Amino acid sequence: MCSHKYDFCFKLLIIGESLVGKSCLFDRFFNDKFDQNHLATIGINDLAKIINIEGKLIKLQIYDTPGAERFRTITKAYYKGSHGILIVYDVTDYDSFKKVRYWLKQTEVWAQQNVIKVLVGNKCDKPKRAVSKEEGKKFAEEFNVSFFEVSAKSGLNVNETFNHITKQILSVNKKELGNKNENEINELKVLLSKEKSKREALIKKIESLEKKLKEEKNRNKILFEKFDKLNIDFEKDIKALKKELEEEKEKNKILEDKIKNIQKEYEKKQKCSLKEINYNENSKESLVNAILEKDREINELKKKLLRYPFELNEGEKMMTINFISAEQKINNYSIICKNTDIFNYLEKKLYEEYKEFYETENYFTVNGKKIHKLKSLDENQIKNNDVIVLNTLDI
Repeated sequence: MCSHKYDFCFKLLIIGESLVGKSCLFDRFFNDKFDQNHLATIGINDLAKIINIEGKLIKLQIYDTPGAERFRTITKAYYKGSHGILIVYDVTDYDSFKKVRYWLKQTEVWAQQNVIKVLVGNKCDKPKRAVSKEEGKKFAEEFNVSFFEVSAKSGLNVNETFNHITKQILSVNKKELGNKNENEINELKVLLSKEKSKREALIKKIESLEKKLKEEKNRNKILFEKFDKLNIDFEKDIKALKKELEEEKEKNKILEDKIKNIQKEYEKKQKCSLKEINYNENSKESLVNAILEKDREINELKKKLLRYPFELNEGEKMMTINFISAEQKINNYSIICKNTDIFNYLEKKLYEEYKEFYETENYFTVNGKKIHKLKSLDENQIKNNDVIVLNTLDI
């Protein structure tokens, strides 16, 4: 079905040898005229015509093809999609009749399988014949196709031939359409059955959901009742807590009063303590002065140490002693040489004359090497600590 102006649209193809009257047959059907001097067709002619068959408007799209061998490649392209094919021969030309076999084979190769074929013997109006009607009819029966003898010149059987092939095509299409509709109906039935099953399943699901909803409503009702009860209990608890809070405020007020009294007593005691501290400050000042005086004495001793007289022989070396006090204060002195006897002598003399000074020091070093307190040294310790052989400075 092609348009709202007609019910069906069929494609027809007219084939056969050159000069058998295909184009004259074409003109007779479309224009109801005949041209005695019609030339051989060198291209494809096509026209459309709407006819009424069994109350249906049928549009026939008819293609007139050239029969010459050089155009047969073009003709092959028009077989595709054809619903019906008219194979035409000239009843006065036996060679054109023999070539019908060739054209039938072409339809089998290039046309669709269910195409309707009609064998047409043209020029039956002529008295001199090369092919009898019986021979043509027998040939058609052999290939199971319809058979008509027509005259494009007089118009005999032209419309009947086209109406016949159209009816056959319509019958086939109706059958196919009926099968198609039946298949569609069966498919719709299957779909309807599936939809029915789905609908039943949905109804069951809805019923189940409604049941659950009802149960949920009952649960919610119970929960709301519990909530109301809890709300009442909560309000009671709030009132009790407010009462306790008021009582705590009263207790806190009593405690604050006690704290204020304790602060006042503390301030009084603090004033008394300040007086005592002022007295102690005066005592501290006296102690500091005594310490400063002691420091002055120590400094005087150090000066004496630096001035201690002794003579060194020619070529002897001097080395450095660093006294480090308890406050980590370093004092440098260059007083002894590397001779062991002189070192022992110095140690003894220094200790005897400055005993008090040495007892106040923690330790001393000789050229950067740490040694224990001078008063505890003996000759072995001095040797073990390498104070005899040292890097020295020239005098």
